[in-house]
Amino acid sequence: MSDKITITLPPLDRAHYKNSSKTHWAAKARATKKTRTMAGLAALAAISNQKPEGLPWAMATVRAVFHFPIPNGQAGRFDAHNCIHPLQPALDSLQDTNPPIVVNDRDLIVRMPKVVYGDGKPRVEITITKGKT
Repeated sequence: MSDKITITLPPLDRAHYKNSSKTHWAAKARATKKTRTMAGLAALAAISNQKPEGLPWAMATVRAVFHFPIPNGQAGRFDAHNCIHPLQPALDSLQDTNPPIVVNDRDLIVRMPKVVYGDGKPRVEITITKGKT
């Protein structure tokens, strides 16, 4: 039993990033639905494997690490601030699981994401810790 859950997702769809303002609304909606479903299933698997205690939590802290391949030059680099917005559908799914991880997603404290380059397979690791840390 622990006070922490770690969820690993594949790279998030480009339609989620704020710089993709030219993306059609329907493509964004499909990407949001896909991310929310993937994150919900990953959260359910994490709950059954990691067995956190006391769910749902009244308050939780979220830390995300975005793993990207090594970019070619400066053009491919991601700013950590731009990685907050794509997390929203994944965080919304945390109260949709059964049992929910948090009572309400407005009680999530989201810390600035970390961006890592060239660390193996591209992925997003989301760690949810009970309480305010």
